[in-house]
Amino acid sequence: MLFELPISQVTGLSKVYQNIGSMRNRGVEIGLNGTILQTKGWTWTAYANVTLNQNRVTKLSGGKPIEGTYTIQQEGYPLRQFYMVEYAGVDPNTGNPLWYKNASGDETTTNWNECEKRYLGSADPKAYGGFGTRVQWKNFDFSADFNYRLGGKVYAVSNRFFNAAGSQGNVTPTTYLYENAWTENNRYTDVPKYVYGNTTGENNHSSRFLYSGNFLRVKNLQLGYTLPKGLLKKALIDNMRIYVSVDNIYTFKAKDFVGYDPETYTSGLISFQYPSTRTFLAGITLGF
Repeated sequence: MLFELPISQVTGLSKVYQNIGSMRNRGVEIGLNGTILQTKGWTWTAYANVTLNQNRVTKLSGGKPIEGTYTIQQEGYPLRQFYMVEYAGVDPNTGNPLWYKNASGDETTTNWNECEKRYLGSADPKAYGGFGTRVQWKNFDFSADFNYRLGGKVYAVSNRFFNAAGSQGNVTPTTYLYENAWTENNRYTDVPKYVYGNTTGENNHSSRFLYSGNFLRVKNLQLGYTLPKGLLKKALIDNMRIYVSVDNIYTFKAKDFVGYDPETYTSGLISFQYPSTRTFLAGITLGF
């Protein structure tokens, strides 16, 4: 298990990769595909797959947890375990942010520095995979592909800047912030009031920017037409198919997610990367 550890800067480096321990991965992948309907003019097929995986850190050098800014590596826990102060919402009377002081969750404070960090879930999904279908009628064909993720958390580092309630004075407020921030007429919200030069610590690392990683994406839709072979004989072409295709059409996200794209790297961090782009494509495939 390789991990980046700080070293003395007299070496000319600030960090070095070291083997700090070991972990265990257990999982299963299941895939199904088949023909649902087949008649003289119609063919309908479908497929689905799912991956289930669980990992645990089994041993760390020295046995001591390695605590990061918002994660922790600890024996008996997943490798990508989020560990940070838990956000408690907004004081409806003042619009200032609140955090839970301790693990019991029975006391809140407006002072982030008074709070203890808590275990707040793993970046690892419970399950992920895809499914799709294809329908063919005579020379026409249509296909649809989807991918999904169930379980796991994502931490939007970038939202600490984009949705900061004034503490990042040079950042233009987002539409989300403008519509949801606390005001006298919007007292019951989980977004603090916007104050230029805000000093309440509202964008400190906390579960305010930790969201469910669930999503369902319409990955691809494609419509095609294969020309009759009789039309292609004189051109010495065996087959010809014309198609149009669209990628990344729409993503259904968890209700609490704030952002463009919940699909992340294995780290579970969203940090200024571009979301999946919608792509339109038209083409011709030829066979000789």
